[in-house]
Amino acid sequence: MMNMAIPSNYNTRPVQQSPTNHTPPKTPQGTNSQNIKNAATPKKDTKNTWLLWGSALAGTVLVGAGIFLGVKSYRHAEAVKQIPKNLERVFGKSYSKEESLQVVKTYQDLLKIEDQNTFIEKAFHQIKKDFGYEDLKLKLHIVDKPIGETKDSLLQTFGNVDRDEISIYGERERKYILNTIAHEFQHLRQFEYMIRAELMEDSLYELGFNQMKNRSKENPQDVKEMRESAQDLRRFYENLFKPLKPPKIEANTSDYQKAFAYAESVKEDVNISEEAYNNNWLEQEAKQIGVTMQELIGTIQKMKP
Repeated sequence: MMNMAIPSNYNTRPVQQSPTNHTPPKTPQGTNSQNIKNAATPKKDTKNTWLLWGSALAGTVLVGAGIFLGVKSYRHAEAVKQIPKNLERVFGKSYSKEESLQVVKTYQDLLKIEDQNTFIEKAFHQIKKDFGYEDLKLKLHIVDKPIGETKDSLLQTFGNVDRDEISIYGERERKYILNTIAHEFQHLRQFEYMIRAELMEDSLYELGFNQMKNRSKENPQDVKEMRESAQDLRRFYENLFKPLKPPKIEANTSDYQKAFAYAESVKEDVNISEEAYNNNWLEQEAKQIGVTMQELIGTIQKMKP
């Protein structure tokens, strides 16, 4: 979340045997024909039949289990192959096989940390580094309950970025926490792109107008304050990203198109409804990054150290 507000069963049925063509011997006089018939007909071996059925059923179960494990193993192997690609998707840079293995080892070590808050702090700084933001002065705030409804938000979330502070709800499974941290850092990347393309201030100014329109408020003083607030927030993020010495994003480049899409999304008043919030591109992209991070961690957890 970002705060951009301007204040199978096996059938073991036995196979039927075809009757043999055979003329029965004549019954000698004085002999009980029924006794001879019974003596000539072998008794069914019920015990062996059940053993055969059981063996067949067990074989089927084992084959099915083998297929399931084989499919599961194949999917895991495919997920492992995707690690370099997914690392690039999350962190925005390419990784060699060797570099990918080192990242895997790093996160495996992280997941071994027993204390939850220590884990969150270490994970925060590791993801910050992997995003390329190691030199940024950012604060981590671990909260003990979901971030609830406020005057600026109608939604309950598990993370939030507000200027230089990232808040994370810590009482969750670790792969979900890592999802949230990556999600919030993606919002910072979106801000970085807008600053480098010099698109943030005007977008924030227009956001202010949209928020004012949706609340049926408008006066000259509000317009002046919106411009001042937009300028203040733009200057804040310029200073925040200054240690990176980021080059300007020039027009007619793919990065500019990306920044422009972010800026257009900033103009939308996402706090009017949950639908508006979930349909906003800034939020949709950050969710995609978070889910990819979560899937990465799921794959890493299944790998042998």
